[in-house]
Amino acid sequence: MPGRTRSPTEPAPEPLVGIEICQTHPVSLKVGGRFFKELDKDGQRDTYALLGRTLAGLRPELALAQRLLPEQLDAVFQAALALAGFSWRWTAPHAVIEAERQKLEPALPDSARVALARAAQDVLRSGNTDVLKDYLAGAELTGVRCALFVAGDVEPVKRLVQGETGSAYRISPKEKIRELMTFAVSEDLATLRAAVGTAVEVPSRK
Repeated sequence: MPGRTRSPTEPAPEPLVGIEICQTHPVSLKVGGRFFKELDKDGQRDTYALLGRTLAGLRPELALAQRLLPEQLDAVFQAALALAGFSWRWTAPHAVIEAERQKLEPALPDSARVALARAAQDVLRSGNTDVLKDYLAGAELTGVRCALFVAGDVEPVKRLVQGETGSAYRISPKEKIRELMTFAVSEDLATLRAAVGTAVEVPSRK
């Protein structure tokens, strides 16, 4: 059935929603009234920041940070280590780990198991028992960096992260802004801008 055309004077649905990743397969996005409100503003850099921050979560290596709750991800992580034949500081209930292991086992081809064993060895060799916590924090900070890269301006990203409070966020706005300022003057950002052709170079006088 064809969708209904919204009148220009009719407010967009879900006014508090900007962009949300929907955990469907394949993945999809939900866009709400906040996004369209930002589009009406001059400059639109707040919208760009929101796009960059949200779309960073679609990267395959970060997708599980969006798709699973931390305790679920912890169980999957420990199940993967068990499947690879390694011991760990088990924190999830054994029954939960075993249930996740049984889901993983038939889904992994031989090549993936070899890669899993190699990755598990790297994790154990590092001796970092907070590796999952670091992964979740890194996923959140990656969104901040992508927001700056896409927006091209620090201020809209600062406004964005200052509104990110509550249990859904693991890193405080103060820490995010500190990371934002560090990334803004980094060689990594300069390299990215040069790669996509957005770097600004001022020729020196000879």
